[in-house]
Amino acid sequence: MSGKYLSDEIAEKHYEEARECVIVMQAASVSMLQRRFRIGYTSAAKIINRLEENGVIGPYEGSKPREVLIKQ
Repeated sequence: MSGKYLSDEIAEKHYEEARECVIVMQAASVSMLQRRFRIGYTSAAKIINRLEENGVIGPYEGSKPREVLIKQ
């Protein structure tokens, strides 16, 4: 086994498209990514975490969507 989980591969596959979607929509949440890309919670959460690490979105603020730090 390569040590990667399926959720890692799914998150990697959808990252760039999710990044573009978040910038265009100016909102980001795990549930939005789940619906938009038809992926599971874990994969969507990994994308959200990576977007935050890369400075695309702001930190978690409860039930509100994350602030998008990059404008179109």
